[in-house]
Amino acid sequence: MIRLFFSIYHKVFSPFFHALSLFFVGPGQGCRFYPTCGHYGEEAFEKHGICRGLYLTLIRLSRCHPWGKKGVDWVPENAKPQKR
Repeated sequence: MIRLFFSIYHKVFSPFFHALSLFFVGPGQGCRFYPTCGHYGEEAFEKHGICRGLYLTLIRLSRCHPWGKKGVDWVPENAKPQKR
């Protein structure tokens, strides 16, 4: 079920959000992080299950704002998220 959700997200919503960012922010502006939030969420759910995966994904999404950091941000292997 989770994989179906992320599959739909990657095919339908992700291109829409990318086009929206091109309109409001400009060309060359994409996701602030690698991997993208969609791929991060998918990996978090696979590694940590539904509850912990949802928590990690929401923390990641909360860091995605114009004044936040950017760069490589992997899903943590341990049980606690990394503080930034």
